[in-house]
Amino acid sequence: MSKSLISGRQELARRSSAGVDVTFYWHPALDELIVRVCDERHGADFEIRPQRHLALDVYYHPYAYADHAGACESRADVPPRDDNLERSMAERPWMLRLQPPAEGRQ
Repeated sequence: MSKSLISGRQELARRSSAGVDVTFYWHPALDELIVRVCDERHGADFEIRPQRHLALDVYYHPYAYADHAGACESRADVPPRDDNLERSMAERPWMLRLQPPAEGRQ
């Protein structure tokens, strides 16, 4: 990735826990959202470019979407980015639906 493309990003949010850093960016020139994950525990370093309606879910649950990573520097086992994330997620509808709690449970 060119340095000029990276420098044009604006950080929207960042969180860190147990050696995993997740950063949420917006690139105004490309009008693109990017979630970057750096996991020191497993040596993973990748980015996901989600569709807008999935962006916050990807930020909070990046490993659920890791197979859609656009760049993976240290994990050769992650397949290349799927440009049609919505279609791919439709193939796994259980990831898109939030189930209400069972009766009697809160």
